[in-house]
Amino acid sequence: MYDDLNSNQPLDGRGQAPLRWLRAVLLAGLAAVALSWFTGFLNPLLPSPQKAVLAIKNFRAWAPEYPDEVFRVVLTWLEGDDSGADTTNVARAFTSIGGIALISSARTVSAPGARDEWHPSMQRQARAELDYWNADLAIVGVVKKPGEVLNLWFVPRLGSGTLSRGDHPYVLEDVTLGSDFHLDFRAQLTATALAAVAPLADSEVRGHIIDTELPLAAERLTQLLDAGSIGHPQHAAALRLALGNALWALGEREAGTEYLQEAVRAYRAALLHYTRAHAPRKWATTQINLGSTLATLGDRRAQGDHLEQAIDAFNAALTVVTQEQAPLVWATVQNNLGGALVTLAYREADTALIHQGMSAFRAALLERSLERTPLHWATTQDNLGTALVLLGHRLRRPALIREGMSAHRAALKVHTPERFPVYWVRTQRNLVNALIQLGEIEANNASLEQAVVAARLIVNTQGIKQPPHELATSQQILAHALRTLAKRTGDLELIEQSVDAIRAAIEACDSGRTPLDCAANQMELAKELSDLGEFQNDTTLLEQAADAYRLALTEYSREDVPYLWAHAQMCLGSLLWALGERQNSPETLKASLAASESALEEITRERLPLQWGKVMMNRGNALRSLGERDASNQHLKRALSVYRSALQEMPREAVPSDWAFGQLNLGTAHLALGKRESTDFHLDQAIAAFELSLEELTAKGTPLLHAMALTNLGGAYLSLGQRNADEQTIQAAIDTHLKALRYISADEEPYQWLMAQLGLGSSTLALGEQQGDQKLIEQAAQVFRGIIPRLGREETPRLWTMSQINLGAALHALGDVSSNPETIEQAIRAYEAALAETDRQYLPLQWGMVQHNLGNALLSLGILRSKPSLIRDAVRTLDAALQERTRDRTPLEWATTQRNLGSAHYTLGHLESNTTHFEAAARAYRKSLLEGTRERFPVDWALAQSNLGLVYIALGQYDQAMRTFRLALVDLPPDSGAGLRSAVQSELDKLMAYTAGDR
Repeated sequence: MYDDLNSNQPLDGRGQAPLRWLRAVLLAGLAAVALSWFTGFLNPLLPSPQKAVLAIKNFRAWAPEYPDEVFRVVLTWLEGDDSGADTTNVARAFTSIGGIALISSARTVSAPGARDEWHPSMQRQARAELDYWNADLAIVGVVKKPGEVLNLWFVPRLGSGTLSRGDHPYVLEDVTLGSDFHLDFRAQLTATALAAVAPLADSEVRGHIIDTELPLAAERLTQLLDAGSIGHPQHAAALRLALGNALWALGEREAGTEYLQEAVRAYRAALLHYTRAHAPRKWATTQINLGSTLATLGDRRAQGDHLEQAIDAFNAALTVVTQEQAPLVWATVQNNLGGALVTLAYREADTALIHQGMSAFRAALLERSLERTPLHWATTQDNLGTALVLLGHRLRRPALIREGMSAHRAALKVHTPERFPVYWVRTQRNLVNALIQLGEIEANNASLEQAVVAARLIVNTQGIKQPPHELATSQQILAHALRTLAKRTGDLELIEQSVDAIRAAIEACDSGRTPLDCAANQMELAKELSDLGEFQNDTTLLEQAADAYRLALTEYSREDVPYLWAHAQMCLGSLLWALGERQNSPETLKASLAASESALEEITRERLPLQWGKVMMNRGNALRSLGERDASNQHLKRALSVYRSALQEMPREAVPSDWAFGQLNLGTAHLALGKRESTDFHLDQAIAAFELSLEELTAKGTPLLHAMALTNLGGAYLSLGQRNADEQTIQAAIDTHLKALRYISADEEPYQWLMAQLGLGSSTLALGEQQGDQKLIEQAAQVFRGIIPRLGREETPRLWTMSQINLGAALHALGDVSSNPETIEQAIRAYEAALAETDRQYLPLQWGMVQHNLGNALLSLGILRSKPSLIRDAVRTLDAALQERTRDRTPLEWATTQRNLGSAHYTLGHLESNTTHFEAAARAYRKSLLEGTRERFPVDWALAQSNLGLVYIALGQYDQAMRTFRLALVDLPPDSGAGLRSAVQSELDKLMAYTAGDR
């Protein structure tokens, strides 16, 4: 009852904080540089991006007989072709070309004067035809020699075409155009197709193009390539590369990954033709863009191999793109390589990868200087800062975090609100995140207060109009800062403000944000509500948090974004575990287990070992909590196995905090098993695990977690002390709980305060019973009386029930010591209240425990009042307890209940002068001796033997009675107390005198 702790909250809640803003910064310069390099090779084919946008805007969609999904080519009637035969001959050349729609126009594009040569007026006429037919490419011309020679020209919608003007004859062979026409047409068609995605090179117009025309352009490119209409391998490769760029841009804005996966396929198809040996620069360009797409996929999906493949692609590009030949492009690839390495390091708990990422960023800074490329220099500084903060967070080294903050501040020399407001906002967010990490590690409220001030500045700065998705992200980091400070200070108002900040972020979903962005906000809202619910011990807020996670899962589908789906399942599982613990609900705990197991379908040990370990911890928590409530030890044993596996992926040197949480969970499972089994092994293991966790969860660094670990350690000491009747160990439990209460208060951390108080009261009661000290027992009762008014029966039924059970135990002990039947009646009422909240179907062992305690209280009351009816009730109640406290499930508890049942039958036999009850008492005592052995529990064994001796006297079996008394005296330890030894010796003396005839 002392081991409730939510050890997965700073992973789930803070799991992604170190890299929360990394990807947006890394890709900001990525597309522009990689794509501008690409368009540099194709400039002869392409118009300017601005002209391209204007042209695409003028597309008309009123020609329904021609499909939009293919490129449209309009063939005008040839000048001088009176019969139309030569125009038909040209149209016949397109019968074998797929992926296009040929439109035949009855109008002629004619030139004044010499009709068989190009004239500038023909350009205007051809463009008019393109506009009229909403086409992409026009073919115009004149008949130079009917049936033999034609002058043909290509006029694209964008640009001036690839072919020279003037005389451009094509010869008809058997009324068929030759291969030279086909080669020229395919070259111009390639250029036309490439022009469809040219605006991607201009970031200012990219948003419009992506939202309106780019999906159609990508579909047209796909149709053209699938039809095999581009025969030249280099042209096909150029189109594959362009298609990949278009799909990458679309994939950046979609919630799923379909476009991104298609982009990867397009780039890899291009690489079949762009080889390092024959086209090294184009091969390297494609590798860069492939790496960028794979890195984006790696962000969204659980497959760590996407990030590994991205790293491979960037490294491949660096074999061609050298610092000497292309220093700025080389620096860009180093920057992107660093981003992929650090992202992979975040997931795999590999600090070596973080160091490699930082090396890549520092390499990029050799060429990206403040003087030469200030914006790119600032971007890489920002990325380097993020990596340093992650490493400092991982190693819990504030110096690294401060170094990262210096890098962020360096970036702000360029990222000013006046010149680059969006970049200024992003870098400020990174700086806020660093302050939060620093404040958490150093337990420094000043850093957290600075983080809150800086985050408010980001959100409220006048003159900077943040796009909706940027403003929402800024609201998220403000909420994070507020929540973290609230946990340190216990300020409820700050938590409420953090919830308001996230709700403000969610409102931005109605202002142009993607469904994926909105789902991310729901995830943040769930974390805020979860923290507020734990802060206030309010299960209603926890239920709202669960609803927010479920709402996020309506957008995060496993098919589209498997990693995000799995991460949401992981967070939901952790939240449901905390809720199930408080509500005492096995059904909620089963739902927690199901959510964690769903997450493990995508977050695998091979792909994401650290994340896998965290999900396994959640899974172990659910199994452990179910095991604490059911009658089988299988759940607890499975939990131990799961925790051990998880810890293998959480090395102490790499992730000390996660390792410490794992030790806490492992110790808690050992404690639960140790309470049931008859040896000290699991209790000793629990103590060892809790002590290890305290080496990392220090009072200075994490006072709340330090207190949680102390509370659990105190529970282990108590169980061990009670089992061995060791007053010194029980006193250690009291001291440990008192120490835990130094770091928490009822107002700041009510749930953990209640747990520590429960532990303190139980330990004090145990020592009072051991010593027969009425004052200590009264102190314990006062502790429990102080707890119950703070608990809601509906809101926290488990804690309320456990408090009633403990209050009943204290009152029962107090009534026994003072021989006060009214106090014992109060104990009975407390047990009956607890029993009303304990569902036998879902909580069989707890139900059995309450029945056992209630039976004992009825027995004590029956003895004090000499009422056989009360003792008969005690017998029935103890028999009921044994239906769940079986020997195979809980052997020690079974033996204890058998011993008490024997006492009830013995007392009833005397009151009713009924030997049947004496015989039942003998059977019960003998059964208790099967588990409470003389080697393991000599005092209890001797006491049971003594009581059995009294039963034998009542049955007239004097020889057996003397034998049991002698066994009790031989095995009674010398330090067990003079009172017990003298009582047994007195009974033996009286029996010996009786049998000798000396009455």
